[in-house]
Amino acid sequence: MHLVASLMSMQLSHLSEPHTMEVATGILSALVAVTTRLFGPDVSIAESYDPEHPQDKYVQLSVKVKMAPTDIVRAEGEWAREIARIAPRWDRLRLLILPTS
Repeated sequence: MHLVASLMSMQLSHLSEPHTMEVATGILSALVAVTTRLFGPDVSIAESYDPEHPQDKYVQLSVKVKMAPTDIVRAEGEWAREIARIAPRWDRLRLLILPTS
């Protein structure tokens, strides 16, 4: 719930739907579901910020993957398309891909 509350304070006017806790939770669930489907179960989600601009907060999804580089690029492109469909006006989201060996 802390992350959902943080999202509510992060100018959720970027979302295309009404600003409710239920909508934010639903969008978060959809984002995690897409990320897990494309990259596997090792997904974490946290609020983060740009160190040069601490007021510029965003949600960061981090994934640890054991995939070939071409598969990572393909999955990242599909992820971006899915996220654009789920939350087309929300630009406060980042994906961090951590390849493992």
